[in-house]
Amino acid sequence: MTTDPYKRIADAVEGASPQPLRAAPPTADADDASDGDACDALGPSDQEADGVDMRVVERCAKLDQSDTDNGKRLIEHFGADLVVMAQGGVEGGGWLGWEGRYWDLDGGVARASKMAQMIGGRIGLETRYLQQTPAEARVIEEADNLAADDESDGAKAVRRAAAAAEKALEKRRLARWRFAVSSKNSARLVAMLKTAAPHLRREPGGFNSESMLIVTQNATLRVIVEEIGGKKEARLDVRRGFAREDYATGLVPCDFDLMAKAAKWDAFLLRCLPSADMRRTVRQYAGLGLVGTLLQKLMFHHGFGANGKSVFLAVISGVIGKSYGVSLPKETILGRGERGAGQASPDIVRLFGKRFVRIDELKEDESLREDLVKRLTGGDEMAVRNLFEGYFDFANRATPHMSGNGFPKIDGTDNGIWRRMLVVHWSVTIPPEERREFDGFVAELLEERSGILNWLLDGVLDYLEHGLFIAPEIAAATSKYQEEMNPIGEFIKDCVEAHEGERVAASTAYQAYVSWSMANAKRAKTQTAFGREMAKLFKRDNDRARSYLDCRLHDVPDRPEEPGKARAATDYPEGYGDERAKRTQHEADSDLCGGTYREGMRLRSGDHLRPARR
Repeated sequence: MTTDPYKRIADAVEGASPQPLRAAPPTADADDASDGDACDALGPSDQEADGVDMRVVERCAKLDQSDTDNGKRLIEHFGADLVVMAQGGVEGGGWLGWEGRYWDLDGGVARASKMAQMIGGRIGLETRYLQQTPAEARVIEEADNLAADDESDGAKAVRRAAAAAEKALEKRRLARWRFAVSSKNSARLVAMLKTAAPHLRREPGGFNSESMLIVTQNATLRVIVEEIGGKKEARLDVRRGFAREDYATGLVPCDFDLMAKAAKWDAFLLRCLPSADMRRTVRQYAGLGLVGTLLQKLMFHHGFGANGKSVFLAVISGVIGKSYGVSLPKETILGRGERGAGQASPDIVRLFGKRFVRIDELKEDESLREDLVKRLTGGDEMAVRNLFEGYFDFANRATPHMSGNGFPKIDGTDNGIWRRMLVVHWSVTIPPEERREFDGFVAELLEERSGILNWLLDGVLDYLEHGLFIAPEIAAATSKYQEEMNPIGEFIKDCVEAHEGERVAASTAYQAYVSWSMANAKRAKTQTAFGREMAKLFKRDNDRARSYLDCRLHDVPDRPEEPGKARAATDYPEGYGDERAKRTQHEADSDLCGGTYREGMRLRSGDHLRPARR
């Protein structure tokens, strides 16, 4: 073992793996360029130093050349402007980018991708911060301290070690430069985002948690409610600035101007909704599209064309904007199909972070998906997912507006669905000579965005101070809609009253309903449907002649008969007509009271229908 200190240093340096950085890559191959222009031979970096925080670059120079550490580089350079909405079953979730005023959800993936594409250029800047290892620095210093005429074997070994140390640094810089270029490749960009995402996750409930916060183009608004003298008072707090910490995901695309007016908008509403009460209800409800307050209500704008309802919804959508508002296809809430437990729900996912939702042109008589409507307006959390993505839970906070020329079909008669409905009938038809081209008129009204924003804010404050005001016309239109969807209930209200000790034969009740339907030009429901509705309100007696107890008929209209038409057997009330009519009516009564009559069956006192013994 040599005692020459120079030789021991040289052996240590030449035999060691050069590690100037934690987990640094191996040195370049022997045939790699070794001069200072090697990096330039690969092409210049596309990242200029101007505008880059070089302190961050220096910190990142200590990272290794891997996908994992590229994820760390993305966070170091851009982590303040990126966040991931957590989803179950995946490493990350949905990307959001800081737009300068709010967290952009719709454009978050694109923003994150653009930032990832900048990392390669910044890795190129790291080359200037790569340094020798302590051992390399020592041997280079030893070589510099040698006498110029020292030609001993030890001195030669030190000079060789110093040259190797300098070449090792150059190779590492070359390798880092090559890694910078490869980090711009698609696969590495995807890997960078994937490895960064778990460190940027935030639960869905952490966004928009302040429901009364509204971000506009020039200010952040907060609606504040205080109780003064036993009365609620609502006011606006205006902050000229924006904060990442608000985690707001929406922006109203207009300036807030407290003095702004909307004269054309006011004139439009006065023309199309002449009732001041209706305008108040509509303003309150539309205003809630600015805040995250859910009323468990659904407003249906009804009218037959040229009445202003579509213009109204288009203008409100334009003022509230796409980040706070969304339009869904009518298929979302129409039809009888139900999604499976694992089925994707991309249309419902779009409601996350929204405060206003619009569903236009609902088809008349097509069934409303009542369970979904109840969930969307109920405020409870729902599990949703996009196609090929993870699940997350959120509670809808978007105020729903539907519109159509006809009413969708609502089969349910329970209060759970009907207490949610608010029908606004746009009854004024604009004459042809007053009509405007749709897009041009909407654009003209939107020139008053700031004034319309104030109109909406007034609606919010009015609601918070006084609660939802329901105009008598809206209550009446909603009641009429309910009656049209449940004509049996309307018949019961008109012609059946509770009266203890009385009974009405099931057949008599149904025939009275048929007469009422004919007199009111309505299509009668089936006997089975009639029996179900009656049974909800009145006790049934199935022991003898099938009857409804503790009720009686009143004010049943006469049935108009077609000339020359003989009475059918089922036209006879119970106790009238021939035996064939009675037998036919017995079958009908069985169906009315929830049973099913078949030949070979008989009824015994105290029993339900059962097969006859043969």
